[in-house]
Amino acid sequence: MKQTRVIHVRLGEKCICCQGARTEGIRIFDSFICLKCEEGIVDVESNEEPYGHFITALRGISPSVNEN
Repeated sequence: MKQTRVIHVRLGEKCICCQGARTEGIRIFDSFICLKCEEGIVDVESNEEPYGHFITALRGISPSVNEN
Protein backbone atom coordinates (compact mmCIF):
# COMPACT_ATOMS: atom_id res chain seq x y z
CA MET A 1 0.00 0.00 0.00
CA LYS A 2 1.26 3.49 -0.86
CA GLN A 3 2.00 5.72 2.11
CA THR A 4 0.91 9.34 2.17
CA ARG A 5 2.25 12.13 4.32
CA VAL A 6 0.88 15.45 5.38
CA ILE A 7 3.09 18.47 4.87
CA HIS A 8 2.22 21.66 6.71
CA VAL A 9 3.31 24.81 4.90
CA ARG A 10 3.35 28.15 6.63
CA LEU A 11 2.16 30.76 4.16
CA GLY A 12 2.97 33.79 6.24
CA GLU A 13 2.36 35.39 9.56
CA LYS A 14 -0.98 36.55 10.93
CA CYS A 15 -1.38 40.32 10.76
CA ILE A 16 -2.67 41.89 13.99
CA CYS A 17 -4.76 44.38 12.00
CA CYS A 18 -6.44 42.38 9.21
CA GLN A 19 -5.90 38.86 10.62
CA GLY A 20 -4.68 37.73 7.19
CA ALA A 21 -1.70 35.45 6.64
CA ARG A 22 0.91 37.53 4.84
CA THR A 23 4.58 37.15 3.99
CA GLU A 24 5.63 40.80 3.75
CA GLY A 25 5.39 43.34 6.52
CA ILE A 26 7.00 44.52 9.72
CA ARG A 27 7.49 42.95 13.10
CA ILE A 28 7.11 45.00 16.26
CA PHE A 29 8.12 42.95 19.27
CA ASP A 30 6.11 39.71 18.84
CA SER A 31 3.43 41.28 16.62
CA PHE A 32 3.31 41.29 12.81
CA ILE A 33 1.74 44.00 10.61
CA CYS A 34 1.38 43.20 6.92
CA LEU A 35 2.59 45.60 4.25
CA LYS A 36 -0.95 46.58 3.21
CA CYS A 37 -1.95 47.49 6.77
CA GLU A 38 1.36 49.26 7.37
CA GLU A 39 0.65 51.47 4.36
CA GLY A 40 -2.90 52.02 5.62
CA ILE A 41 -1.63 53.12 9.03
CA VAL A 42 0.76 55.60 7.46
CA ASP A 43 -1.90 57.07 5.13
CA VAL A 44 -4.98 57.19 7.39
CA GLU A 45 -6.20 60.47 8.83
CA SER A 46 -7.48 60.62 12.42
CA ASN A 47 -10.99 61.51 11.25
CA GLU A 48 -11.29 58.49 8.92
CA GLU A 49 -13.07 55.27 9.84
CA PRO A 50 -10.08 52.86 9.72
CA TYR A 51 -8.16 55.00 12.23
CA GLY A 52 -10.05 53.56 15.21
CA HIS A 53 -9.54 50.01 13.96
CA PHE A 54 -5.79 50.54 13.61
CA ILE A 55 -5.54 52.11 17.08
CA THR A 56 -7.39 49.18 18.65
CA ALA A 57 -5.16 46.66 16.85
CA LEU A 58 -1.94 48.50 17.75
CA ARG A 59 -2.88 48.55 21.44
CA GLY A 60 -2.26 44.80 21.44
CA ILE A 61 1.45 45.31 20.84
CA SER A 62 3.57 44.96 23.94
CA PRO A 63 7.22 44.07 24.51
CA SER A 64 8.05 40.52 25.50
CA VAL A 65 9.21 40.09 29.02
CA ASN A 66 11.78 37.34 29.46
CA GLU A 67 12.28 36.41 33.07
CA ASN A 68 15.54 34.58 33.69
